[in-house]
Amino acid sequence: MRHAYRMLGSYADAEDIIQDAFLRFDTSLETANVRDDRRFLRAIVTRLCLDRLRSAQQRRVEYIGPWLPEFVVADSNEPAADIAFSG
Repeated sequence: MRHAYRMLGSYADAEDIIQDAFLRFDTSLETANVRDDRRFLRAIVTRLCLDRLRSAQQRRVEYIGPWLPEFVVADSNEPAADIAFSG
């Protein structure tokens, strides 16, 4: 999930890519001889992300404001959730 999110910058798009990648991965295991599952799955995710970025580039609208990444809520068990912002 992190790989797709870093490439796309959108949590929702990353979720869609991961679901599509697992479907393709499952069907390809029946026909292909896969040596390393993780590398193969990462290659599928990368290619799907690149396809999504190319199609988004063609339909991109001019945006004047600064680009800000999406906010992702961390688990409460992770150390990043303990950060206090001073203002």
